[in-house]
Amino acid sequence: MFDLAFLSDFFGAFSDLFGALDFFSGSADA
Repeated sequence: MFDLAFLSDFFGAFSDLFGALDFFSGSADA
C-alpha cells in the first residue's frame, strides 16, 4: 500500500510541475 503522505507529496509535485508548464505556455501565447 502507498503511504498517504507519499501520495500527497507525489501529486503535489505534479501539481507544481503542471502549474509551471501552464505558466510558461501562457507566457509563450502572450
